[in-house]
Amino acid sequence: MVAIGYMGNNIYPARAGELLRAYVLRQDEGIPISTSFATIIIERAFDGLVMLAFVFVNLPELATLTASSGFAGSIRGLALVGVAIFFTAVAIFISMAIYPDRARSIFLWVNERFVPE
Repeated sequence: MVAIGYMGNNIYPARAGELLRAYVLRQDEGIPISTSFATIIIERAFDGLVMLAFVFVNLPELATLTASSGFAGSIRGLALVGVAIFFTAVAIFISMAIYPDRARSIFLWVNERFVPE
């Protein structure tokens, strides 16, 4: 199933292979799509943690870069922005898990306002 998801990620845009994997799991194994999405979100969270670990391991080297280093000089700022975005996303997911009713009401509000009938 993971290989099917990777294949879909390589062929379809916007990481649609994850949707394909959830669909195939439902068809072949009878696993609900919501359960598949939960495991996919956990996998992506761990992927993000590994990427953050790579950034933190390389922070001493990134600290030596300056703006005059060309493109490499912007890597430090990009790393900090990426860390901020990742932690914001983690905080949002945790708050959704803690307050599922509130998350559902926000989702329904966004769905009613922005998703066409």
